[in-house]
Amino acid sequence: MSKKEKVFPPEDKKLGKYEETKVTFLNEVYKDNIDTRLTYYRLLRPFVIFEEVNNKDLYAFTKDELLEAIGSIPTYSKRTINSIDSLLKQYMNWAIERKYNLSNINPMDHISVKDNLEKNINTNLLSKRFLTKEGLKKVIFENKKDLNAQDIVCVLLPFYGIYGKACSEIVNLKWEHVKREQNEIHIITENDNESRFVKVDSYLIEYLEEANKEFIYRRDNAEGSMPLIDNGYILKVPDRKNKTTYAKSNE
Repeated sequence: MSKKEKVFPPEDKKLGKYEETKVTFLNEVYKDNIDTRLTYYRLLRPFVIFEEVNNKDLYAFTKDELLEAIGSIPTYSKRTINSIDSLLKQYMNWAIERKYNLSNINPMDHISVKDNLEKNINTNLLSKRFLTKEGLKKVIFENKKDLNAQDIVCVLLPFYGIYGKACSEIVNLKWEHVKREQNEIHIITENDNESRFVKVDSYLIEYLEEANKEFIYRRDNAEGSMPLIDNGYILKVPDRKNKTTYAKSNE
């Protein structure tokens, strides 16, 4: 099956008069990059409802009307806010050059990203979309009695920049690589030809030590538990030959 060719504007979208102006702008300014046109079209399209309510195009909005519109659109990152700010400034200047906006005033020049726009970032939306290290620590704290240290370090390590291709930096980690006094971990690549030291905290080191000493993997009550084979690494493999370990726990 051949890859579907990208089309701009999207074929499934029926354009209104305000959208047509945005498409004209994007086709002129970003005519050589369809990906950019599609991305910026998605950023501009939510403003259409505010244009219809005010019965005028964005380029004719006042500063207060722009702030109200921008503040009503869910955003969860500074990057998105900066993109909206830059794009609207471009659009306003484009409209002024073509005499669509006869005032020759770009209201976006009087809107500060830091003072006016960053406060619109929806931190609740951000927390639902991304799990922070502190958020993960809270989850671990609330569920620790049901978790194995082996599982905990697997999800913690990437938050400290330890991952590697196919999780190689995680599965190849040994206790001898952990420098407790320095709060560091010596990361050695799979081929032993590169290495680096990663600064961590005592929180991670405590779980690494617990995982290193963990030789029983607790499953849920329906599955019981199983021993772990000491393979020289912090993350161990289950002893699947010991069939009795799969017996249902009576505890």
